[in-house]
Amino acid sequence: MLKIFFMVSLVGVMAISGGCASGQVKEKLVVTDAASNVLVTEALSGLESAYYARNTVDFIGLLDKDFPGFLEFQDGIDKYFNAHSELQIHFVIDTCLGSGDRVNARLHWYRSVVDRVSGAITKAEGFSQLIFRKTESGPKLLSIQNDNPFF
Repeated sequence: MLKIFFMVSLVGVMAISGGCASGQVKEKLVVTDAASNVLVTEALSGLESAYYARNTVDFIGLLDKDFPGFLEFQDGIDKYFNAHSELQIHFVIDTCLGSGDRVNARLHWYRSVVDRVSGAITKAEGFSQLIFRKTESGPKLLSIQNDNPFF
């Protein structure tokens, strides 16, 4: 019984010394720029609509001309759209911050697709950092970091 009391006490001391006793408060800093949030919401809405409609032309029209691997991405999304009879994607913005003509959005996403041949439903989710460029014709997706939400 004494050994159990000693172990519980030791665990308690370790927990206190690793957290509150050190005087450090760890918290997640969330920065959201309201104007950038509106811009990203608009951009994501357009991407979701084009994705749901499996409309390659509209979807690619939302990419910036400087998107890395633009042609490969265009080919990949076209093949993905043709391979699935239904596509759904939903974004949840975690943070959003703009600077100059760029807006950085960290978000998580949920995707559900139905294979055109087998009818199998595949679901996926992930975390991405999307960079948008502000242009005269609206926000354009400039890059995707971490998980690619689209295919």
